Amino acid sequence: MPGPKVRAALLACTVAACVTALLSSCTAAPAADDWVLTPIAYANASDGSPSEPTIDVTYPMPHIAPDTAGGLWTESAGSWLHLEARGEAPRRFNVEGEMASLRVRGIAATDPSTVIVSGGIDGAREGSLWRFDTSSMRWSAISTTATVVGDVALTGGAVAYVEYLVDARGGVSAVIHRLDDRGGDPDADRVVSPVFPVGADGVVELSAAADGTLVANTGTRLLLITPSGGLSEVATLDAAEPLSAASPGGVIAWAVAADRRGGPWFVDGGSPEARRIVEANEDCGARRIVFTDGRVSPALCDLQAMAWIDERTLIVSVGTEGGAVLAKIRPPE
Repeated sequence: MPGPKVRAALLACTVAACVTALLSSCTAAPAADDWVLTPIAYANASDGSPSEPTIDVTYPMPHIAPDTAGGLWTESAGSWLHLEARGEAPRRFNVEGEMASLRVRGIAATDPSTVIVSGGIDGAREGSLWRFDTSSMRWSAISTTATVVGDVALTGGAVAYVEYLVDARGGVSAVIHRLDDRGGDPDADRVVSPVFPVGADGVVELSAAADGTLVANTGTRLLLITPSGGLSEVATLDAAEPLSAASPGGVIAWAVAADRRGGPWFVDGGSPEARRIVEANEDCGARRIVFTDGRVSPALCDLQAMAWIDERTLIVSVGTEGGAVLAKIRPPE
């Protein structure tokens, strides 16, 4: 019979083998038909602060935009985060001064350090556009012909934005503008869509494909606006908060209501808490993501925002103030 030291060594080897087996099973490669979700981890340090531990559980991020170089920008209640393509976070800061009061409605990056921002400071029935130089932290107002500016997107080097139209009875409708930067020329700000009604939520989410096609999500309808101004309906929606995104090549993804039944996500990596938020949050307003090619994702709880950073990678924010995950989604091939 082995002595105490030998038994201890055998036990240590057995435990190590079990741990290795568990880790191997957790890191198995996804199958070709798996929906893969990868929590994004980044160093949680503000500009000018000492280094902080890497985290992958954070706060909900209602605004996400590609940075034009494979990375992304996010904004939430005045807190901004820039992640580069390789996952590093060169910028994390909180806006100060007058612009700290800005209620952001949309963001769209023209390059990795410049972001077009829409929103309002004084109330729901006003709003403007700004060019935010994050290197100098300078905000420059962009002149528009609209009174209430909503979401914003970039198309063909121009800025597209939503204008909300409020009638005498308080009813809300919307049109889409295209704003070409031509030195204050009034003809540079053109309406490029018919007027369309807005859902009960009172919000229109806007995104754009590389060919200039715009996608407007009203919460009840998903609308396609061609570069020539034609408007068509892609889908009728379930009157939920509008969430959608168009990839550079024109693949549209949008959120619909769902129960918790269905196939699971393949969660690639992530801390135990990040995995719990994705896998084990049962009591929530679950939603699935539908794609124009017919694919439908497993359910996600508390989906906050989505944006494509390339033709194959969709970024989502999932969770609540009690804990949220910024993640990459890769649909099956």
